[in-house]
Amino acid sequence: MFQSNKWLIHANRKSALNINPYDSDAKVVMVGDSSIGKTSLLLRYMEREFTDCSSTIGAAFVIKTWGVHDIAIWDTAGEEKYAGMTTFYYRNATAAVLTFDMFDRASFQNPHVSLMLLLKEY
Repeated sequence: MFQSNKWLIHANRKSALNINPYDSDAKVVMVGDSSIGKTSLLLRYMEREFTDCSSTIGAAFVIKTWGVHDIAIWDTAGEEKYAGMTTFYYRNATAAVLTFDMFDRASFQNPHVSLMLLLKEY
């Protein structure tokens, strides 16, 4: 994960203990295959730049304030070996950003599977 960005909090690190993403007004999860660019999209949104990033392990989140609302945006791991963990982060999501590679048909189909897992959590 990119080290210079202080706004990204790894859910499995002690720094996450001081910030409770569950106190936010809404929860958005980034869903898609590994190395598809979920973290890069989040970085682009938060800092207006694109940077190469390493794969997310487990999940990381950021709290974004829109007006008076705090939105927790969760960046989840896309690797299959973390599939059991990422569905945990889907719980109570109010929205999902489905990501895919428009040049890779399989990556376009996989977010639909993730969406079904997300909907199953309701």
